[in-house]
Amino acid sequence: MKQNAKRQTIVTFAHPEKQRNRFRRPKRVEPPESFALPLQGCFASRERVILFFQVLASKHLGFRRTSSHSMNIKTLIAPGIKAVKDNWRAIVLIQVCFLIFVALYYSVPSLHDLPTRVTEYRAKVGPMVFVVGSIWFVSIVVPEIAKLVTRSKADKITVKDVVLRMIYFAMIGISIDYLYAWMGNAYGSQASISVVAKKVLTDMLLYTPLFSMPLAVVTFLFKDRQYSVAGTIDGLKNGEFPKRFMPLLVTCWMYFGPVTVAMYSLPVELNFPLAMAAQAAWGIIVVAVGSHKQPETAP
Repeated sequence: MKQNAKRQTIVTFAHPEKQRNRFRRPKRVEPPESFALPLQGCFASRERVILFFQVLASKHLGFRRTSSHSMNIKTLIAPGIKAVKDNWRAIVLIQVCFLIFVALYYSVPSLHDLPTRVTEYRAKVGPMVFVVGSIWFVSIVVPEIAKLVTRSKADKITVKDVVLRMIYFAMIGISIDYLYAWMGNAYGSQASISVVAKKVLTDMLLYTPLFSMPLAVVTFLFKDRQYSVAGTIDGLKNGEFPKRFMPLLVTCWMYFGPVTVAMYSLPVELNFPLAMAAQAAWGIIVVAVGSHKQPETAP
């Protein structure tokens, strides 16, 4: 009887607690950090947009996400602004030369057949040879000549630097040639608003963030890590990709956004000269921004 009474007492004592537990809300299970950010409205502010891309890189590419305050609009545009300030004389000289060429093209009759002669020369030497040679000239030779003439700030160039730039710009030139050919077949060559919009969006939102800027990140990180493959991989794993990718992407959008609109809107015969002039100036900017190291910030 004593044991039964004791058991009854225990049951009577424990019963109200069980009843209370039945009406308690279950504990909220927080989603993993990599999914919490998109689910909490990551596009509510520009800082969260940056964090969203960093989370994607952290989860799917194995890169470590940096501090939430490591990037903002100022830090994203700072490398591009600094590159333009350091090399504005060379950039202006290149653009002035392009404007002079346009003026001569329309005022000198003997230059009217220049696009035809360029096309014939391309067919004679071969498309790949012409594309690679052209982009090497405008992306490596012309920028250095412009910086030398204008006495702009220039870093010392080694043989390794030249070889690396040749490989990088050759890949860019070949890919752009295929891209323009594909867009011409897919969208047409008319300078209508719809065609221009399709080409600009394809260039800026697909080709640039998915190929050209990632290639630039890896190329110039490889250079900064003393041409070490192991050092480059280590840098990517330690968060160098988002730190370098976003400034490059924003700078490219700021520069090539208006350029591509103008290029696709101009007559076909001026597309090649404008592309070469734009690429010559970009050859200065991308090297400066690609090698730009973000300032260290406290976590």
